[in-house]
Amino acid sequence: MKQRFVNLTMFDLIKGIFIIVVVLRHSIPGNAVETLFVWKVLYSVMMPVFFIISGFWLKKKKVKEGIRTSCRYLLLPYITVMGLINLGAALDLFRVGRLDLWKERYFLPAILVMSGADSPLGAMWFLFSLLWGWILFYCILQIKQEAVRTMLALLLAAAGCAWMNRELPFQIAQGLVAAFYVYCGYVMREKRLLEKKMPWWMVLLFLAAWFPQAMWGTMNLALYSVRLSVFGVIGSLAGSFLVIKLSLYANRIENWITDGLKWLGRNTILILCIHAVEMAVFPWRVLFRIVKFTPAATVLQFISRWIIIGVCFVFIKKLQQQRMKQKLAGCMQK
Repeated sequence: MKQRFVNLTMFDLIKGIFIIVVVLRHSIPGNAVETLFVWKVLYSVMMPVFFIISGFWLKKKKVKEGIRTSCRYLLLPYITVMGLINLGAALDLFRVGRLDLWKERYFLPAILVMSGADSPLGAMWFLFSLLWGWILFYCILQIKQEAVRTMLALLLAAAGCAWMNRELPFQIAQGLVAAFYVYCGYVMREKRLLEKKMPWWMVLLFLAAWFPQAMWGTMNLALYSVRLSVFGVIGSLAGSFLVIKLSLYANRIENWITDGLKWLGRNTILILCIHAVEMAVFPWRVLFRIVKFTPAATVLQFISRWIIIGVCFVFIKKLQQQRMKQKLAGCMQK
């Protein structure tokens, strides 16, 4: 792979594709995809790819500075989104006279960062898991010996898998697994692994490691499920590496479709935050009482979600531009 493919926009395409997959998955009934092989394959790499990509650009920092950076970039969006979700839920429950349910269903899960099938967190579990992943990554890098760092990252992943079914609060187990993937992303950059050509036998080896995880394992961190333990984590790592490599070759394709996907990839965090709010606040259950769970309803919900996301995205961007103009005007007056 040539050097020109390694740049700041190199992961935009795969991020754009996967954010569409995330919204699509949340528009399909859970039992409709559990047994489909294509979804097993996607689940085995989708979240690991996001973790790995996030670690690719991280650099060594002092622990305090790393914690500060992580909280500023990831904790603030989480607090904002959960604040909006809790406000919307409180108003809705107050309207129907069931405000007593707010604390149990919304406030406590948000404070304890508890994900799950009925959790209001939605996609926000990912941000908190990534927060732990970044913080632990900065701690790992304080160790000088590379072999020790790698072993520690693997042990963290093993611990996360072992504790996953305990459903610990604050996404602790998920964060331990995330730290491993974040560290692997950093190693990929330091070793220039994405720039090196893979021999055919290595591709087969990675596929062999990935297949058991895609076929029999699970990587559903939101539901506290990592089957095959650390072997599954390694299998997902192998699959994620192949998917990322393939996406970099696909970056050479330039048309309006890939341009749109890359644009989505550049705005993944904001889209994810808007998606989490509309998942929790918009009365989707009322919609499905009318149209029931059908393929047509899935398509309707998927399109409706993107309309809501698009409208909110434009509104937020306009607010940001207005604030920027006000700041510039204030600076000029001084």
